[in-house]
Amino acid sequence: MVGEIRRIVTGHDIEGRAVILSAGAPERVVDLTEHGPRFYEIWSTGETPVRIDRDSGEPHEDTLTLAPPRNGTRIRVLDIAPETGNPERGRCASSPALRAGWRG
Repeated sequence: MVGEIRRIVTGHDIEGRAVILSAGAPERVVDLTEHGPRFYEIWSTGETPVRIDRDSGEPHEDTLTLAPPRNGTRIRVLDIAPETGNPERGRCASSPALRAGWRG
């Protein structure tokens, strides 16, 4: 992937104003093999209605499960490297040289 995935979580302060609670890489990133694909867990809930508060934190999972839990949700980004015939060459897709326009 050319750029890294960022997740921005918003909320409200005690006066009701919109604030950014966190901004950065998702807490859960899973590489299925050394060369990908890579799963970025953007959002996951385990119930409906969803309890969303500052103290709940991320839902915990021991394994990567594709389907959401019953009455839950999942939002993920799946990054799959291009097929090149050379596994090492596919890994360079996020290199600074390639982003700068190198086509070797």
